[in-house]
Amino acid sequence: GLIIQSGWSNYKEVAAAYAGTILGWVVSSMWEPTMSSEENMKEYKGCYYQYHSTADEWIPYRLAEKLWAAASKVDKSCSVAEMITEDKTLHDDAMTTVQKDSLKAFVWSVRPAGF
Repeated sequence: GLIIQSGWSNYKEVAAAYAGTILGWVVSSMWEPTMSSEENMKEYKGCYYQYHSTADEWIPYRLAEKLWAAASKVDKSCSVAEMITEDKTLHDDAMTTVQKDSLKAFVWSVRPAGF
């Protein structure tokens, strides 16, 4: 399965979120604007778990929503039904109980038989 925490749609949009800042310049100069998690996700067909906080100060929540929306071909039988979201967790905060419990449930649901 694929686990994404605090993910984004593409580097170009991350850089645009920080336009005029050093971080925006670094991101836009280090990676090609064509590097797109959103485009890659459109073809992913396995099990999928995604977590993102609306309070994330580094990666805007709207970019996580775009990535989630692109995951249209994932295996619905083993993926979380909706993106796991919280509203007070910052980007570098420790994992919360909600995140730990939902991630544990996901991992147990996709583990190979016998583990």
